[in-house]
Amino acid sequence: MNYGKTLAHALSERPPKLIQPEADARPAAVAIPIWDDGNTLNLLYLIRSKKDGDPWSGHIAFPGGRIESYDDGPQAAAERETEEEVGLHLSNKHSVGRLDDLTTQFHKVHVAGFVYLLAGKPDLCLNCEIHKAYWITLGDLLDSTRYRTANISGVWGNRQVPAIDLLGDKHPVLWGLTYRFTAQIMECLGYHLPGGADLQIMGTSRS
Repeated sequence: MNYGKTLAHALSERPPKLIQPEADARPAAVAIPIWDDGNTLNLLYLIRSKKDGDPWSGHIAFPGGRIESYDDGPQAAAERETEEEVGLHLSNKHSVGRLDDLTTQFHKVHVAGFVYLLAGKPDLCLNCEIHKAYWITLGDLLDSTRYRTANISGVWGNRQVPAIDLLGDKHPVLWGLTYRFTAQIMECLGYHLPGGADLQIMGTSRS
C-alpha cells in the first residue's frame, strides 16, 4: 500500500465534521505532520514541557495551540504554532486535509486538526514549550502489545482511558484528544484503534 496516497485520497473524499464552538469556548488548532519515507508513515508527536498551572503539561500532543485574533483562521493558527514550537514551516503544498473537529468538556476546548504530508524527514528546532519530539511509525501505532487502559489523574479527576504506550516506561502514554485525532488518521488507512475516533472523554487534551 502507498500509505501517503491512500491517506491523501481518503481525506479528500471525507468532508470533515465541523463544530460551531460556543461563545465561551477555547478554540485551538493542531497540525499533524506526517513524513512518508516510502515504506511507511511517521507521525510527529511531542512531549510538552512541564509548566505549573497547565493541566496538560508533560503530555503527548501534536504541535498546536490557541487560535489568536490575528490568525487567519484555524489552519493558519496550526501552522504558526508548529513553526513556533518545532521550527517546521508548513504550507498549502503539504496540506492533505482537515480532520473532524474535536471538543472536550473541560474548559470547553474546541480543536481543529489539519494533516500535512512531507516527502522527507525535516529538521526540528524545539522551543521551550516542547520537551522532546518523536517520529512514530504506523507499525508502532498498530502494535497491540502497546495498547493500555491507563489511569489518568488531573484537575478533571481520575479517569481510565484507552491509551497507547508509545515510548516505554517513565514516559507519558498517548491518550485523549491526541489519541482521537490519531484514530481518525488510522481509520482513513483502514485501521481501528480501541475506542476509535468517536471516543468521548472529558478533559482529554491540551489546547
